[in-house]
Amino acid sequence: MKKILLILLFLLSNNAYANNEIVYLSCPKVVTKDSTTPKKYRYPNDFLMGQIFFEIKKTFNSNDDLKKMQIKEYYIGFKNKEEWPEGKKPKLGGTAKTGKSKKSIRFKDGSTDVFDFIIQSTLYEINKSNDTYSYKGITKGKIEDVKIDYTHGSVCDIQSKKGFKKQ
Repeated sequence: MKKILLILLFLLSNNAYANNEIVYLSCPKVVTKDSTTPKKYRYPNDFLMGQIFFEIKKTFNSNDDLKKMQIKEYYIGFKNKEEWPEGKKPKLGGTAKTGKSKKSIRFKDGSTDVFDFIIQSTLYEINKSNDTYSYKGITKGKIEDVKIDYTHGSVCDIQSKKGFKKQ
């Protein structure tokens, strides 16, 4: 009898009704402005650097309020913009989660459809509007004497789990 009561209590709790939504995005990494110095290291505007993949997992409570969120970022670079690197798979760049750290996911304008987060040296913003996702990124850093500073972004394609990270 105790087991039945425990099962009923579990089913009636908020966690029993929590649901997940997972979105898989594939986004061309297109340079929109490059201020890297020295200038010889700059990419031209509209240059396709590679492909970014985002796995966005949202967990909702029983009231359909967002309980938590996690984003995984994968990336693969191109030798030239027409060629997917043969035999290479995108690598995990990092993960961001909801929380209280500086690198946590931050929601904008009280909406869960516009948010930003930091992975490695890039500040990303993802925007969902009318079932269309887009991203913007600002990458800054320094490697030896090169000061990296460029923006990138594009409209993203929604992928199936099976097609995720395959171009």
